[in-house]
Amino acid sequence: MAWIEPFTTRDVSDIDHLNYLITKGYSNFTAEELAEWMAGVPGALGASDLNRIENDMAILATDLSLTITTKTDWTYTDVMTSITDTNTGDVQRILSNLQALCDAVTLPDYAPAIPEPPLNSYSRLNDIEYLIDIINQTLPTPH
Repeated sequence: MAWIEPFTTRDVSDIDHLNYLITKGYSNFTAEELAEWMAGVPGALGASDLNRIENDMAILATDLSLTITTKTDWTYTDVMTSITDTNTGDVQRILSNLQALCDAVTLPDYAPAIPEPPLNSYSRLNDIEYLIDIINQTLPTPH
């Protein structure tokens, strides 16, 4: 398992672009838009985002000698059925894992709070990945 750099710079323009693509429709995408869609549009919570988040949490847990349960084989179908429901075990597990990681280190005053479910806004996703990055930076040898 290799560290994947957290993505913390989602913003309103990403949401606007995502909405543009959704309105345009998959069958009308250009080759560039299709490639972007398949790679994971920054405004959307996709399998690649969840795989990165959970991969990095697993690495941090190992570094901090913590035991957490992660899922690193997310697919598009999993995201649609698991993350959109705020009460799923997946959402709660991700946030509980993040809490355990945060509790294992001393966070700086500027660290954001752990977001509340649902995980349906770019700022909540940014906060999750920003906390992961901050925790990584507390390690003697960050990834």
